[in-house]
Amino acid sequence: MPFIVQCPHCHMYQLREDSDRGAQVKCLYGPCGGDLSVEPSGSGEWQSPPAPSREAGTAKPETPSIKAGQRHRVVTCPNCNAPLRVPPGQKGRVQCPRCQTVFAP
Repeated sequence: MPFIVQCPHCHMYQLREDSDRGAQVKCLYGPCGGDLSVEPSGSGEWQSPPAPSREAGTAKPETPSIKAGQRHRVVTCPNCNAPLRVPPGQKGRVQCPRCQTVFAP
């Protein structure tokens, strides 16, 4: 099963095959080409960070820009049809982050 390692020279992550375990290999990132010692046990592999623990009685902090009870409006960009969230009470023009079109919602 393929696994991910990080080059100690250029710090780029790369996908390696099981056949590379325990071997001395070259970095797959072209400009680097540094030597890697791949651990046979896989201890040098990338691992996802542990999920944050939720203590009993703690609530998710409220987003400061949105007060309780307020909802964003969803508008559609007239150029690319991308959905955009517009804060309540927004006046004036907005710019689509996808196509950069400026329009009045």
